[in-house]
Amino acid sequence: MIRIAICDDCKTDAEYLQTLCFNSKYKNELTVSLFTKGSQLISDISETSFDIVFLAIKMKDSNGLDIGKKINNIAPQSI
Repeated sequence: MIRIAICDDCKTDAEYLQTLCFNSKYKNELTVSLFTKGSQLISDISETSFDIVFLAIKMKDSNGLDIGKKINNIAPQSI
């Protein structure tokens, strides 16, 4: 199973990316988790590892680059 995390404060954009994932030839092998806040992803990633992480660069509560750095410190296998 391929585990994907999508973090974007624009729910429409996150759901669109999720739809693209599920329309791929790998749709039966995917698990996709949506996050609208970087802090949610950070708290979840310490318990769940992801194979692929999509981060929006500009979010209201955080910056995707900063979230990526935090993920790298907490769970380097996810980056």
